[in-house]
Amino acid sequence: EPTPVPIIEGKKRVPDEELAKVKEVVSEYTTRFSAGNRPRSSNIQLAASFFNGQVLMPGEKLSYNDTVGRRTIKRGFKVAGVYINGKHDTGVGGGICQVSTTLYNAALFANLGIPQRQNHSLPVPYVPLGRDATVDFGNIDLVLQNTMDAPIAVVSTYTPGALTFRILGQKVPGQQVTVSQGRVSTRTRGVRTVVDRNLAAGARRVVEGGAPARVVSAFRTVRVNGQVVKSENLGTSYYGGSPRVVVVGARSSSSL
Repeated sequence: EPTPVPIIEGKKRVPDEELAKVKEVVSEYTTRFSAGNRPRSSNIQLAASFFNGQVLMPGEKLSYNDTVGRRTIKRGFKVAGVYINGKHDTGVGGGICQVSTTLYNAALFANLGIPQRQNHSLPVPYVPLGRDATVDFGNIDLVLQNTMDAPIAVVSTYTPGALTFRILGQKVPGQQVTVSQGRVSTRTRGVRTVVDRNLAAGARRVVEGGAPARVVSAFRTVRVNGQVVKSENLGTSYYGGSPRVVVVGARSSSSL
């Protein structure tokens, strides 16, 4: 007969008395998306689910890539739209950067530390310029840190067309966090002309609309009872943009 093995309950990572301190919503942030884009919506729902119930003790960090893991078809992620080198493309896990961006903004308004964050190559439509956070497994990460004196917990809520992150913990009495945007510097990327000898001479066709390069800084101000206790530059975001691409026909009449 097999020898019975006694079951011993391991020590809890977060003691009950510490969990009891997680009792109110410190911050929350919601972004919206098209529920009709099913592959992208599915990726958002799946990625967000990994954060539900994550608890951070004071000083602990939370890595987006470590939490979500590799984005593969086998793990349930689908092919959807992504930004790659300043262009619209498709890739496995498209949409999960909306999850990282929503989490980043919830963390900003909870006054958490942000050891790592990087902007997209192009602006995203669901948050103000300079407030996005892109991720790429093994390459670009978003890392948050609990800089509070008590534990915090992360809660994600997905509904068709909307994603909400809440940071739970203990509010600092009288604290208000605001995030502002500096002046946006814009520069056109110009026009790139491509000659197509299969297109009639004089014909023109825009194949890529292009986007201007933009540079902007974001700032966070923390007030307690109206008095500024912290003012910080959250960093400068550089959006490289892309040139407008125009195809020009060069087919001679003799080749008709």
